[in-house]
Amino acid sequence: VLAGVALALELDGGGNCRWSRIGMFGVGPTPLRASKSEEKILGNRLEEKLIAEIADQAAAEAQPGSDIHASASYRRELVRWLVAWNLRSVRQEYQEKKQ
Repeated sequence: VLAGVALALELDGGGNCRWSRIGMFGVGPTPLRASKSEEKILGNRLEEKLIAEIADQAAAEAQPGSDIHASASYRRELVRWLVAWNLRSVRQEYQEKKQ
């Protein structure tokens, strides 16, 4: 595994985040939580600017190493992309349910 992300959110009726967990694996000596990213999202809506900020923060919280499969910078970028993709997916699902 190069890197992975597991994300769980609870949104209220207005689309604001009530609860969040962001787990990362393959980017540290053990699985990690992106605690600062989780805090940043609480009480906020999943707007594009916030998604980018959370993805950047999660990438900064990762502690990847390099090996023959991928560099540390590649793994960090993968975390950034995976977090953003998952948050956009949650936002899309929420919007579809509201229609």
